[in-house]
Formats: sequence, structure tokens, C-alpha cells
Amino acid sequence: MSRSKSSDLLHHCLDDVSLNQKSRMVSGMTNVEFKAFSPEHEYLVRAWNDPRRSATAGREAHRRRDDIICAIFPPPPEPSSNMKAKTTLYDLLGLTPSASEADIHAAHIRLVRHYQSGPHGLAPMDADNQIKVIKEAWWILSDPGRRATYDASLVPTQPERVPGPGHVPLADLVQPLKVEISDVKWTPGRIMLTIIGGLMIVGMVIQIFFSLFAFKNASRVASGEVAVEMQERVIAAERRQMYGDLSPQEIAEQEAAAKQQREEAVQSAEERRKEYARKEEEYKRERALQERSQYADRVSADLERAEEAARRKAEWDKRQKEEAERRIDMEEQRRVQERVARERYRWQQELQR
Repeated sequence: MSRSKSSDLLHHCLDDVSLNQKSRMVSGMTNVEFKAFSPEHEYLVRAWNDPRRSATAGREAHRRRDDIICAIFPPPPEPSSNMKAKTTLYDLLGLTPSASEADIHAAHIRLVRHYQSGPHGLAPMDADNQIKVIKEAWWILSDPGRRATYDASLVPTQPERVPGPGHVPLADLVQPLKVEISDVKWTPGRIMLTIIGGLMIVGMVIQIFFSLFAFKNASRVASGEVAVEMQERVIAAERRQMYGDLSPQEIAEQEAAAKQQREEAVQSAEERRKEYARKEEEYKRERALQERSQYADRVSADLERAEEAARRKAEWDKRQKEEAERRIDMEEQRRVQERVARERYRWQQELQR
């Protein structure tokens, strides 16, 4: 049976079939599967393509359409194991289920390095996601317990065979929708995964709680609320320790009296400070006057001493000069006397001759 005739037949049989308010024409049957309905096909094609067809022939074609539509579009069969095939963690690592732990570790390192620096041709975000998937696969397969649980989950279940429908009316194949709630089969792998998942959820909840608590405390510390609260508590404790069971009015009166006393003490301290400052200023002024007077006295004494020293030096110089002149005069007198004595001696010698 040719594809064109099948298309003509489907066009005729499903010209008014609607799914979800949208017209769709689909065909999932092969030529071999459709051969059983060749007489109906040939009849319908001839009846549909015959330009001389009568109204009776058209009605007959439409009547037979309902008989074969369920054969052309039977209920979808239960998917086989090949249809259920999916990518496993072993496929992600490029290994077989019988791979050793060393092979798993080596494949993990090789793929991570490939997606980190190799020519993978992926976007950075896609490469990071692929690395995360590879690390998750390695985390599961590197542990014997987790690997055994995962291998147990890969064991395929035998689907129930549903016999193919025969040449029956469409109304007989319509079954009401049934929902059956059955107990979950608790396998060791499912129990382990449930426990691990529960512990992870509890840990995440605890971590979120502590994170929120720490963030709240950090926010309060950053905004100064904790310091203000602690200060208020200290003030309240001091007030209870100081006033005991007094009424607020009595506490206010005592606080007012204490405040007035503090103000008076502050005023008195301020007056004492000003008096001390005034006395200190007077003392500094007197001290400055004394220092200036002492400096003037020292300068005068220094001048007097300098004048006295100059006078004494002048007198000493004068005495030295007079002494030198006296020595010169005496030396001159001595020379004169010696010359006179020599002349007298010479004249005496001359007279004696």
C-alpha cells in the first residue's frame, strides 16, 4: 500500500477529527500493519475519488470510516525497554556499569579538565552546568552504597503486554479513566534515598534558620539596635537597684532632685574652675613680671660687671704702660750713667798719663 493512498485515506477518515480544539492528522502505522485493512482502504479511496460517486456511496464511506479509525489509530502501546532508554550516569562519564572505581575517578578528572580548559565548544554557563552534573555523577558512583542504590534503580521492570486491538468499533475501545492509589514499594535503595533526602532537607532547614537568625543579629548589630537594647537594660537594672519599688512619680521627683543637684554641682565646679583659671592667670602674670624683672636685673648686673671689667682692664693696661715707660726711663738712665762712668774712667786714664 503506497504512502499517497494512505495519506488520501487519512485525509478522508480524519477530516473532522479534533484534539484539544485543534485539527490534527497523524499516522503511526506502517504499510505492513495497514495491509489488513486494504479492502476498506481500496473501497474508501474508490468511493472518495470516484467523480460519479452517489450520495449513498459517500454515506457508506463515512460509515466504514468509523470502523477502521480505531485500527488506524490504536491506543498507544506500553513503551518498551528501548523506548524507556535514558542517559545514565555511566553514559555521562563515558563508562559501562561494570567500570571500576579507578575508571570512574579517572573519567571524572578527564571530563572536568576537558570542560574547564578543553575545546568543548560550549558556553561558560553550559560548561559549568556540565561540570556540576559530572561531579554529581562521580559523587554517586564513587561510593559503593550510593552506587549500589543507583544500580538497583536502573533495573528495568517488565511492562505488561497489552494485546493489540482487532477490527472492533471505536466505541468498544473507549475505556473510562480509572485512578488507582496503591502503596509505594519500599526497596532498600528507596529507603536509603528517602533517609538521605530527609536528612538533607532537615539540614537545609536548620541551616536556613541559623542563617536567618545570624543575619537578623548582624543587622541589629550593624544598625545599633543591640547596643541600644543593652543600654536600656542596664539603665532599667540600675533604676531597679537604685529606686526599688518606688512609684513613677517618686522616681521622677528623685530624678529631678538628683538632676538639680547635678546641675548645682556642675555650676559649682564651673565656678571653681573659673576661679582657678583666674588665679592661674594672675600667677602667670606675676610670674612673667618677676621673670622680666629678674631678667632686667641680670642684664644690669651683666652690664655693671662688664663695665667693671673694662675699667679694671683699662687700669691694668695703664699700669702696664706706665711700668713699661718707667722701665724704659730707668734703662735709659742706666745707659747714660754707664756712658758717663766710662767717659770719667777714660778721662781719668788720660789725666794719669
